[in-house]
Amino acid sequence: MNELKQAAIKYAKLGLAVFPLIPRDKKPLTQNGFKDATTDVNQINAWWDKTPDANIGIATGQMSGGLVVVDMDVDKEEGKDGYHTFTNWCDENALILPDSWLSITGRGGYHLFYKANTVVNSRIGWLDDVDIRADGGYIVAPPSIHPNGTLYQWEQDPEEYPLITVDDIDVEYLVNSILVSGKSSNEPLKVPDEIPKGHRDEYMFKLACKYQQMGMSDSAMLAALRAENEARCKPPLTDKEIKKKVEQAQKYKKGEVIELDGVVEQRTTYGKTRRKIEEKITENDLEMPTLEEFEKREKEWLVPGYIPKGCVTLLCSDGGIGKTTLWCDTLAALTTGRTTIFDKALENPFHTGESHNVMYFSKEDPTEEVLKGRLEEAGADESKIRCFGLDDERMSKIWYGSLLLERLVEKYRPDVVVFDTLQAFLPDGTDMAKRKDMRDALNPLNALGAKFGTTFLMIMHTNKSNSSGRQRMADSSDIWDLGRSALMAGRTKDNNVCYLSHEKSNYGRLQRTILFEVTETGVIFKGTSKRKDRDYMSDNISYSIPSPKLDEAKDFIIENVPEEGIEINELEQMAKAAGITVTTLRDAKAEMKKEKRIRVQSTGFGASKKWRLYTVNETESK
Repeated sequence: MNELKQAAIKYAKLGLAVFPLIPRDKKPLTQNGFKDATTDVNQINAWWDKTPDANIGIATGQMSGGLVVVDMDVDKEEGKDGYHTFTNWCDENALILPDSWLSITGRGGYHLFYKANTVVNSRIGWLDDVDIRADGGYIVAPPSIHPNGTLYQWEQDPEEYPLITVDDIDVEYLVNSILVSGKSSNEPLKVPDEIPKGHRDEYMFKLACKYQQMGMSDSAMLAALRAENEARCKPPLTDKEIKKKVEQAQKYKKGEVIELDGVVEQRTTYGKTRRKIEEKITENDLEMPTLEEFEKREKEWLVPGYIPKGCVTLLCSDGGIGKTTLWCDTLAALTTGRTTIFDKALENPFHTGESHNVMYFSKEDPTEEVLKGRLEEAGADESKIRCFGLDDERMSKIWYGSLLLERLVEKYRPDVVVFDTLQAFLPDGTDMAKRKDMRDALNPLNALGAKFGTTFLMIMHTNKSNSSGRQRMADSSDIWDLGRSALMAGRTKDNNVCYLSHEKSNYGRLQRTILFEVTETGVIFKGTSKRKDRDYMSDNISYSIPSPKLDEAKDFIIENVPEEGIEINELEQMAKAAGITVTTLRDAKAEMKKEKRIRVQSTGFGASKKWRLYTVNETESK
């Protein structure tokens, strides 16, 4: 089947109304344009049988079930950058938008897809270089071809990602912002005498915002909104829905000033972030000591020479080296007071029975299937380890500047906290290429370390660089700058022996490189070396364990997917345990989809939505 027609039919089955566009163009091929859009497969077949190379248009808005698309125009030659305009707007409004469908346009811009439960009109120029495609509009969909010859492509496609709705509080705020945009606070709001279903949410929210701007109290707003609802909405919204509009209007209000513990702060959207705007300054605050009044003291260490106390240490390596086993062994040693491989390298065991409280957050491995076993094998005192499971909803609230993380550290006072991996706990929307983004995201850790004396051990993967040390470790220079100590693990010429090279230390000389072996029972110390990561890299050896061949990954899928299917996350975990990388598994899935040997479909709705993979027998595939 023609690829464009196949894609058009797939969109129609997702509930999106499609219509043909002129080949390699954005203009409609039908007489009435997007008004001809349909989900009728017979009509779609007829259109693309007649013009096989027609581009695909998707009608936005109610025709496609409430589809709202944020259209970010990007054109370097014309100085357009709607992507950064929109992401900056999200930052200013403290929004952390969840992953939804995302496509790349033919000019390098983006289409971000969401679903509203009310009528949203298209808005051209909603922000600079950002348009909203909703009712009365359409977008060009992959795999259409732009007039410049470039393909429209999915960055986050409907097969792998859910279409996020206004059930998400940040998406709801985005949609509400679009609804009230374009009207100044002094412009009278024209509300029709009769508001039909599909427009009730929009007008009731706008009325609530108008009442809030007029300075009405919550009770007065609620009474006025109830009266308007009964008089105008056909049928009326429920009282619960009306109360929600009042709450939304108050949340939409920006610049709310509050005073807490003597500090005046300004609360931004939805109370997610707070900005200090004024502090009460006393004469005592203005007393500043001279340097001679400070007492010199030695730096404290969690592990002498290698891991400083109250600071950030980076641990980075290629895949297959044993990072997880290494940090689990270190945590286990700290909880029981036994010596670590670092102590053995120093030939001066120092723990002598002193135990530590530890905490970890991992989005790499599940605690129940992997980490608990690793820590038990390493002899950990489990009563001194605190963690969340991979499927714990609170994991989504953990990032480096989150209030929950600060409160957990304050309550339990762990001596060390492990994050596996560093990138997995960056706030959504963080651009690792931007120094400001990375500083803002990571600096809270140094503040927590200084306040509570907690050490942070950040687990990282190496990047694609063929260099060594810092270049292999950091996709952003700010990651390297954040760490007060940095460790790089790799593989020596002896494939069974790995190295742990001390690449950076802000508080002393670099320590000797540790040689170790990872076995089924844990980490075995093998000695030390004066060589560093660059020396081992110069040997021109392969540090990573060879990935299984694609055919082996395909066989794994066939052998391990039951008839009733399997959740993709579970399959990835099983593959990882079998030595198959996530990348290899995804490549195998992609090929098997094309070969029609597997299919993927979603189950559940909203936050409970999950993706399952099924194998396809020969009869089905035919």
